[in-house]
Amino acid sequence: MHHYRGLVFSALSIGLLSASIVARTTLPAASSAHPNIAKRCNLGVPCIAYTNAGGGDAIDGTSTTRSGNGVSGVSTSFGSTGVIGHNSAGGWGLYGATSGPAGPGAGVEAFSSNTDPALRASVDTASTGASVMELYNVDGRILSFDDYGDLGISGFLYTDGPCRTGCSRTRRVKNYAPREPVPTSEDVGEAQLVDGRASVTLEPAFANVIDRTAGYVVLITPEGNNRGLYVANRGATTFEVREAEGGRSTIAFAYRIVAHPYGTQASRLPFVDGPQASRGVRR
Repeated sequence: MHHYRGLVFSALSIGLLSASIVARTTLPAASSAHPNIAKRCNLGVPCIAYTNAGGGDAIDGTSTTRSGNGVSGVSTSFGSTGVIGHNSAGGWGLYGATSGPAGPGAGVEAFSSNTDPALRASVDTASTGASVMELYNVDGRILSFDDYGDLGISGFLYTDGPCRTGCSRTRRVKNYAPREPVPTSEDVGEAQLVDGRASVTLEPAFANVIDRTAGYVVLITPEGNNRGLYVANRGATTFEVREAEGGRSTIAFAYRIVAHPYGTQASRLPFVDGPQASRGVRR
């Protein structure tokens, strides 16, 4: 096996690459523009190609300095790739690992200096349930993202968003996403009861994204003294609210609509195969 210090591959693609990539939080710069060994060609095949039939690496790049890279792939042609890893036998196309003292570092680091994605993953399928991305810990899969756009996680889903209250320069408040037994779409609003009656029209944009044939639930909160309010009728585009016992109050009320999203076919609280969570496991 030959070792070339400071070797820079500047090619459209590298057919077979089996190398461990160690990336840092601050990406190191590419190697010198004047390598010790340089080769220029004008061919439709790789300028340099190695094949190892003995079980070892075809190419091994090692750097012993903080500013160097084990392997550096650079492309100056629009739409081409600096480094390509490909496996045609069911293994990994590209593998990155980090070891030693913790941080800053990662097995694979992605970085973009423009508006393009820092990391992009795709599969050659369309709406089949095939996995686009998966994350694992020592117990098994903890996150999956498929080509339906479904995201599955084994833990909580947090959001902090633009912080308004309860924040400082160094801390933010996290909020939990709710857990529901079935997919839902919800809307809230206020309306006016006049002489004991009210007819509320569903907001058109909301009505457009729900399955109106599956029915929906309306929760009422009166904002004044009354004999009790109830939903008298729920139609495809409107619902009616009335005061109980023939009451004729004129008051405002708030409502919350819970509906099924249009085009969603999902079972209630489905069981799925996967690792047990490390907390809250029902024995």
